[in-house]
Amino acid sequence: MPVRESDAADMRSAHAYKEEARTRKLPFDEEYDLAHFIEGPDNRLVRGVIRDCAEGRADGYARQLLIHGPPGSGKSHALFCIGRSIAQANQDTHIVYVRAQDFVQEYVDAAWGERDVKELFRRKYQAVDVLLVDDAHAFSGEKSQMRFISILEALYARKGIVAIGAEKPPHEFSKAVLPALRSRFLAMLILPITAHYEETAVRILMKKAEFFRMDISEEWARAIVRKVGFDSRVLAGVLKRLKIEPELIAGEVDMARLEGVFPFEFQLTPDTRTEEPVRRRKPSHLRMVTGGASSSDLDA
Repeated sequence: MPVRESDAADMRSAHAYKEEARTRKLPFDEEYDLAHFIEGPDNRLVRGVIRDCAEGRADGYARQLLIHGPPGSGKSHALFCIGRSIAQANQDTHIVYVRAQDFVQEYVDAAWGERDVKELFRRKYQAVDVLLVDDAHAFSGEKSQMRFISILEALYARKGIVAIGAEKPPHEFSKAVLPALRSRFLAMLILPITAHYEETAVRILMKKAEFFRMDISEEWARAIVRKVGFDSRVLAGVLKRLKIEPELIAGEVDMARLEGVFPFEFQLTPDTRTEEPVRRRKPSHLRMVTGGASSSDLDA
């Protein structure tokens, strides 16, 4: 069957975008290497799937993956690991990472923008081989979601890979997420990634310290985890603060040295159990307001 001129033009456009993408800097730095994704009872299944994707053994079962868990549990890290591993295996692969709210904004800008903005949006998602989407629970706007669905379907037809991150499973998404999109998320391989166990959090902290070229003993790492909790982003922030005052964690553990160092007080009951992650209360400055505002319809 002869190829239509419009289809041929689209194919040339997608090829040109991929060639351009090859010259860009790898968007996933060394911190997101699979070797730095600490495995524990809370994320063992997720890490196994990432490894299969990286080694090309995912086949059909993990080409459509959704990882859900609380903030700081490692969802974004998992997505970046997938992207970095695939990019290292094949530099010709075009990978796009986007947050749901940013996709919605891109769609609105393209719908109302000039021709070049529309073209950039079309080429970006037409050429994608691996689509990594974070904060999928934040999708809104009917038309933007229908456009996203069409991108998913086209990617499935090309046997591409889609990996999604969200704070909750699809059946708990807000009503702003269309049933048509929610059902596609429910059809994916859905894996939970829970709040970190203490042992996992200690290993994560020490691995981040190694990446930051910091010396920290296991005793200090455990004391800090028990003080500030298991959120990996918060642990990274703590290390950045200690990087400029390493004398605070020199020698034997004395948590009194850290009094006043951090601008917030965490409430965490020390617990050395390894069977279940410890539930902790979020500090007040990190709590998110969930009521009052409704998702505006960003349809263009």
